[in-house]
Parts: sequence; structure tokens; C-alpha cells
Amino acid sequence: MSAVVAISSEHGLVEYFVTDGAINKERFLRFIDMMKDKVGIRKDVVIFMDNLSVHHSNVVKEKIAILGWRLLFNAAYSSEIHCIEVVFASVKRTYRTKILSQIRNLNHTQHRKIIEESIESVPKDQIGRTIDKFVVMWRKMLDYAEE
Repeated sequence: MSAVVAISSEHGLVEYFVTDGAINKERFLRFIDMMKDKVGIRKDVVIFMDNLSVHHSNVVKEKIAILGWRLLFNAAYSSEIHCIEVVFASVKRTYRTKILSQIRNLNHTQHRKIIEESIESVPKDQIGRTIDKFVVMWRKMLDYAEE
């Protein structure tokens, strides 16, 4: 079984990480290091995460704080307002199509390659449009909450 962690911006996927097994603290910290290499230590980075327990661990929060990034957590059980979920839906569609055509003789390496090809198949402009759509929705929600 493989798991995927990804970060996107309005320009497309910034980084992704495919790992064997579930995401744990060590794997997620490794992914943060990969992100740091891509985006650097900057104050304008906001990490929007779901409520996976790893994301709430002190070591992860501390590492992100050291990088100067800000954390924003999605409302519990609200994946429909998490833009990466739209991207992952596209990845899963491509993955399923590819896997169904190759399912008989698939080994671990081929499985991982199909995941990576599925991630790479998401058009960069789709990610930007998705983020724009969610930013508008979040602003409306914030405006409503302030009323």
C-alpha cells in the first residue's frame, strides 16, 4: 500500500511524496524538508492541512513554525472544502484507469510508477483554478462568520 502527500500552489503541484505505507511523523517531516528545498524559508507560505493526527503533532507544528510558515487546518470531516482533495480526485481517476488496464501482472514498482504518472497527469492550470475557487469560497465563509 502506498500513500501520497502533496503541496500545491496556484501554479500547480509544488512537491509530492509517494511513500510505502501510511504517512507517519517521520515521513511527513521528510516531506516538509522536501517542501523547504522547493519554497524556502518564507513568511508568505500557508500550509492548509486536513486533520490527520500527524499534522497536529508538536514536532510537525514546531518544524513548520521554524520555517516561518503558517498552518491552517480544514474543518473536521470537510474534505469538500480542501482544494488538494479535488486534485487527488483527478489523480485517483487516472490511477484507476491505468490500474484496471494493468491489474493482472502489477508489481510494487509498477504500482508506484502508476501513482507518480497519475499525479503528473493533473494539469497545472486545473490546480490554479481549483485554488482560486476555494479562496473565493473561504473568503465568503470568513465574511459570513464575521457578520
